[in-house]
Amino acid sequence: MTGLLSGARQTIGQYFSLVSFLPSLFLVSYCSVLISTGALTGPPDHSGIRDALAKVDLGGAAALSLVALAVSVVMHPLQYMIVQLTEGYWGLGTLSRRTRSLAVDRHIRRREAIYELRKDAERVRAALEQSGKAPTADVYQELLTLHYESWRLSSDYPESADHVMPTRLGNVLRRYEVGAGEPFGLPASALLPLVGLVAPVNELNYLNDRRSAMDLAVRTAAVFAIAFGISVVFFWDDGLWLLTALVPYALAYLSYRGAIVQAHDYGNAMANVVAMNRFALYERLHLELPNNVQEERDLHGKLRPMFDLQPLQTLTFKHPEPPPLAVGLAPSPPASNQPAPE
Repeated sequence: MTGLLSGARQTIGQYFSLVSFLPSLFLVSYCSVLISTGALTGPPDHSGIRDALAKVDLGGAAALSLVALAVSVVMHPLQYMIVQLTEGYWGLGTLSRRTRSLAVDRHIRRREAIYELRKDAERVRAALEQSGKAPTADVYQELLTLHYESWRLSSDYPESADHVMPTRLGNVLRRYEVGAGEPFGLPASALLPLVGLVAPVNELNYLNDRRSAMDLAVRTAAVFAIAFGISVVFFWDDGLWLLTALVPYALAYLSYRGAIVQAHDYGNAMANVVAMNRFALYERLHLELPNNVQEERDLHGKLRPMFDLQPLQTLTFKHPEPPPLAVGLAPSPPASNQPAPE
């Protein structure tokens, strides 16, 4: 138990330092630089930065780290909410519902355009093959580019238009939340919490590493977005200095794009963990192992009420055979120390 708790503390500490502390340290340092340049009262002064750097000592660095630690502690519980906001879960308010509807419509149109582009590339390629005429190298390369890029872009969206989300990150995660368990008849979001209880430690570490990388990219994007807002407030009436706000904006955009890439890695890890450990879950639930995919989908249909916290109706359990009782051997007679008769 002590080793387990020690490992948990080590994992949580590593996650906290990566996802919470480092982005918060950047944000606090950025605000400190803005204040030292006099941006609160007017255009920034470069000499303020030099003076501030010249005065930095061990105590100042420690104070900066403590402030960053306090900010990271405050923001750490908000990590899940930040991810949810970037996915597109914006609540039921009038403005949020209208904004979400517009964003979903935009992504549905973009998804349809990408799917049409993919179909067009396939049709043109099939027509060229049927005609028997070999395309030129330029035409062939362009067809390959359209084919592979349309497939890559279409992988950012779920298969069904009903599952489209208002953000790109939300669409990538929704694709895997629904699609990773679709071959077996249940979404991965329903299977993963239980599968995580029976999966080996190395596979869970692999999954958690992918999730931490995505969370770090999302938190970094959020921090750069906050820095962009602070820059706009500080430089609003300072002329061309307002253009410096484009730097954190560009970094926020790049971090968000990085989060989308990491979401694909996390989704693939989620699909792999579910696929490799679902039979261990059935055994843990004392269910009869299915013989084929159709039986597995039927089994998930019977399990679905459990994932919705509803009563189970028709489900047969198969309990393991009890271990055989150990039969003790007859005790050996004690050895005699007397010499054998002659």
